Amino acid sequence: MSKNHFVPRFIIKNFSDSKGNIRYYSKGKKGISSEINHYNQLQKENFYSKKTLSELNDLFEHIKINPIFNEWIDKNLETALGEYFETPLGVIVSKIIGKFNNKESIILNENEADFVKEYMAIQHIRTLKFKMVSKRFNEKFSLPPDFGEQIISIENNREPDIKAIIMKHNPTFNRKQRRVLELKWRKILKKNPNYLSEIRQRIFDESLDEMVKKAEEDIKEILNHPDRHSSDIINKKQRDSFFRRCEIDKKDVKIIINLTGVPFVLGDTGIVIMAENPEATKNLEVFLPIHPNLLIGLSESLPKNAVIDEIFARNFNRISKEDSYKNVYSSSIEALKSIKD
Repeated sequence: MSKNHFVPRFIIKNFSDSKGNIRYYSKGKKGISSEINHYNQLQKENFYSKKTLSELNDLFEHIKINPIFNEWIDKNLETALGEYFETPLGVIVSKIIGKFNNKESIILNENEADFVKEYMAIQHIRTLKFKMVSKRFNEKFSLPPDFGEQIISIENNREPDIKAIIMKHNPTFNRKQRRVLELKWRKILKKNPNYLSEIRQRIFDESLDEMVKKAEEDIKEILNHPDRHSSDIINKKQRDSFFRRCEIDKKDVKIIINLTGVPFVLGDTGIVIMAENPEATKNLEVFLPIHPNLLIGLSESLPKNAVIDEIFARNFNRISKEDSYKNVYSSSIEALKSIKD
């Protein structure tokens, strides 16, 4: 069984010590682990589908595949994420850390900034938290009580395509026979415009409950399919939803520098969304922790190279704990102790 990381290993390593060891705070146990090697953290067996992206797209016909995956359409998701997202991000992160260590100004070019935005959208979706929250929602899914009535209303308001109806129910008719039947239908509809609606109503009266039950079963089968989460990751609608919600196109990519004695921690989502209002519906800011001293952020309130204070660092770590699914990581036991209570 293969193990798939849902946070890139090179980022996890940045939060480990010189020996590659790291600790985590468990939200469930409310305790801090002993030192462990970072290598096997933030991963899960068979987390992504083994199908190719093309096969996933065929399986989930309702999705529109994100064009950024087009080059990797014949690869599986683990390969696509590694080659398209993690490798280029690793180059950008190395550049940022190198300039930070050399005390140089850190500026990303337009292509790098655009890539970071796309990466953030995918990172938000690929997490264990996103998968489990979606799974709980999908398991509780049911169609609205008036779904049957909605179907009838839509059908009755739909303009009938007489030619298509004749073709469907009389596939062996020749052109002349179809034309005769079409003229007959039009005469009937002229006398009684509600004729088709009445037929539809009789059909629905006989089979509506069965139709609704079958529709709900079909939808649940899609929602609870083991490869559903992988289809979400490549679905352009999920990416676009994240961009709209966080107003990504309105925000510049910023580098947030931490020179305080409180290092940034790494939540198991690999990304943190912060908001000024408690309802988290506006002024959303997105941060990607890449190092105990560095965040990549999408923010309107912070300058390009923002040197934050201890209040920001502690607030970020607190929200990282709240936003994580199970664990928060750091090589600093003091940083983890600070979020324990």
